[in-house]
Amino acid sequence: MPTTLIHNFPSTAASPAADDFLPLDGATNGSRKWASSHFQNLGSADSPTFATVTATANVVDSKGNVRTITQNSKTTSYTLIASDAGKHISTNSGVIIPSGVFSAGDAITIVNNSSSTINITATAVTCYYSGTALTGNRTLAQRGVATALCIASDTFVIAGAGLS
Repeated sequence: MPTTLIHNFPSTAASPAADDFLPLDGATNGSRKWASSHFQNLGSADSPTFATVTATANVVDSKGNVRTITQNSKTTSYTLIASDAGKHISTNSGVIIPSGVFSAGDAITIVNNSSSTINITATAVTCYYSGTALTGNRTLAQRGVATALCIASDTFVIAGAGLS
């Protein structure tokens, strides 16, 4: 069904006129419309212009650069903290996942940067081994990589290469 994408849109519109609409049902005078006030500064009539975002520096959010996974290097046993969410912990020692620190959606990647195994200890949290009903502490093989994803308060799923 043919649909007029944008019809008579001014570059700005104080209020929509009868013919300033984006039909949602394909009809010329569609019954379901989005007013032009929802589409400010799209461009001239029947020829919208859309902006392109070009970043000349890092694109960052509250967790850091969105194009990299920030590294936190550790050489002794380490207890994860809230600011580790969205980062990777490069370590040659054990890592502890504590309770009451992370929220659903927080993810922490652990990289065993050693030639021996390390322990990932779940302290007062439920840590499911991905793809199973198994819970508890895990072992990460030499040069192994595992990601712990918080899925609810004090509940994680952990998966990775070299994880047992």
